[in-house]
Amino acid sequence: MTPIILHITQAIDTLNKAVAAIPVLPTQPAPEVTSMMDIIIKGGVIMIPIGILSIIAVYVFIERYLTIRRHISSDVNFMNSINDFILAGKTDSALTLCRNTPKL
Repeated sequence: MTPIILHITQAIDTLNKAVAAIPVLPTQPAPEVTSMMDIIIKGGVIMIPIGILSIIAVYVFIERYLTIRRHISSDVNFMNSINDFILAGKTDSALTLCRNTPKL
C-alpha cells in the first residue's frame, strides 16, 4: 500500500508545482458601461431635434402601416373589380366604379 500512496503524493506534488508555474495573466479593467442618457448628454443640443424626429418617424411608420393594412383588407373586392374591368378593356366601367365608390 505504501508505494501507491507514495505515487499519489508525488503526483499531487507534481500537479501543485505545475499549477504554481503557470504565469498569471494581467487582468484588464472592466469596459466602461455608458447608458443611453450619457450618450444623449454627450451629443449636445443637436440630439434634441434628432430625438424628436425619431419619435415622429416611428409614429408615422406605425400609423401608415395600420392605415394601409386596414384599407388593403377592406378593398379586395373593389380592386378585383377594377382589375377585371381593365383586363377586359372596359376602362369606362372601371372609371365609373371609381367615381361611385365612396372614399374611405
